[in-house]
Amino acid sequence: MARDDLHAFSIIPARHKHVLIWRTHEWYRKQMKRGYTKLLYNQRNKDETIVSYNALRNSGARADDLVAILGIGGLGHLAIQFAAKMGFNTVAIGRAGGKEEELAKNLGASQYINNRSQNAVEELNKLGGAKVILATVPSGKAMTEIFEGLAVNGKLVIIGASDEPIQVPLFPLILGRRSLIGWPSGTSIDSQDTLSFSVLSGVKSMNEVFPLERAAEAYDLMMNGKARFRCVLTTGN
Repeated sequence: MARDDLHAFSIIPARHKHVLIWRTHEWYRKQMKRGYTKLLYNQRNKDETIVSYNALRNSGARADDLVAILGIGGLGHLAIQFAAKMGFNTVAIGRAGGKEEELAKNLGASQYINNRSQNAVEELNKLGGAKVILATVPSGKAMTEIFEGLAVNGKLVIIGASDEPIQVPLFPLILGRRSLIGWPSGTSIDSQDTLSFSVLSGVKSMNEVFPLERAAEAYDLMMNGKARFRCVLTTGN
């Protein structure tokens, strides 16, 4: 659809079932009136926006620190924007190259590492190591492999959920004083802070918008990992 709609359903996988959640809020309505039409208020988008923003602002990174975003998907495309707008030296780590690299740089990344054709740990260490690596991918294996790309006192912050275990090498962990933490989401105040920052700085979720009658098509895109990067259902005026 050409336009965005305030009343938007988000499609959420929950225990392999198709769940639709509808939300409106007067504060967000006011933002729409200010012209911020890309900010669709829906529960999945809200939660993932909060966790990307909140994890970064609580990571301990400061302006000009090297911050790497592992994964350029639903969480990652937001995290790259937030990291760049916070003043971090932002490195995006993906696997597709080409258009993905172009997208990452358009979102604000200063550098892109293709984890399929390059050794991401070596590339990060050439840059001095990352102060923070924000892991948005749902892969314990990918998180394990990237750990040694941290600088001394670096921190791996995990927001991508995975059933796979993370195996941390002890000597790099101890000798480099490195750490890893998880970050779930945030409170209602964090939600307001996140959306306020997004409006002021121009961070926007990228959404594919479908009419309600195309819900099955949108759901299939999401479940197959082909959505770029949100499937949002509109219900009309």
